[in-house]
Amino acid sequence: MPPPAAPRSTRSYAVENTIALLVVPVSALLVPWIWFGRAFLGAGGWYLFIFTVTLVPLLVVALTLTCALSFTQRRSPDEGRLTLLQACLHVALWVALFMFGLCWVDFGDSGHGWSVLSVRLGGSKQDVDLSMGLALGAAAVAAVTWTALLGSLVAGNRNARRRRLSEAQWRQPHAAPPGPPRH
Repeated sequence: MPPPAAPRSTRSYAVENTIALLVVPVSALLVPWIWFGRAFLGAGGWYLFIFTVTLVPLLVVALTLTCALSFTQRRSPDEGRLTLLQACLHVALWVALFMFGLCWVDFGDSGHGWSVLSVRLGGSKQDVDLSMGLALGAAAVAAVTWTALLGSLVAGNRNARRRRLSEAQWRQPHAAPPGPPRH
């Protein structure tokens, strides 16, 4: 007897599916934004070079991992590509990374620091301090959010694999177990 069918949900998964489609392009845009995109808005300095060997490789690996896990998680057609939690964590991560790029204080040869936000606010010492505080807060939020997202995606991939294996066993109840044939 097959397992009982889960009741079909009438809920629309448009938000989760839309966010799943945006995972790659938004992640691909955030890396250059943090790396050199800020320079186009007046906040380029030495961190353009420092981030090349520090933050950019870390971001590329971290975002590639969450992108890959988002797409390898094979959920049933009745569900969205991502869970609601995963979709919310993706958006929170994107906002935190955008805020980090907006607020990160860069410096040049003059020693004076500035960020996109502090330039727009007027460039005073208080503006720079506020901007740096927001950047550090955004970095902390991004780290915590990415960790939670990674855990959620790993759990989602594991649960999807278990469900597929369980469904395969119900379809072929008398199939031989995997491994070498027994004589």
